Amino acid sequence: VCVEASESRVLQGAEPTPSAHGLLGISAGIPLPFVEQLAPGLPFAPGSRGIIDEFVGVSSSEGAAMSKKLATMEGLLVGPSSGAACHAALMVAKRPEMCGKTVVVIFPSSGERYLQHPMFDRLREEAKQALPQCN
Repeated sequence: VCVEASESRVLQGAEPTPSAHGLLGISAGIPLPFVEQLAPGLPFAPGSRGIIDEFVGVSSSEGAAMSKKLATMEGLLVGPSSGAACHAALMVAKRPEMCGKTVVVIFPSSGERYLQHPMFDRLREEAKQALPQCN
């Protein structure tokens, strides 16, 4: 399964546009050569492509929300693209045909570079409040 930002579904045949979305590192907004090489000559469209069985769209807000959830509930500091990957994996895992099967997700990013991202505003504020005030 290949995850792509819902706001930029180029790999599924949408027109290439420099779409603004918050899943940094995925959904470049253009057809990618390495994906093209999986099935040369075939148009970008929904469905499978070479070793990719399907494309799943996840919105920027869904990716950020899952990233925040992974940090607060699981102690995993990951970026929004990893949050999107986890969100997509959970969507796949909920399908009836996946009952009893194992779903593996690979997190493409760490979260350290996103600590200033708005998704962590509340956590930063809580941390400031918890620290002793120095004069």
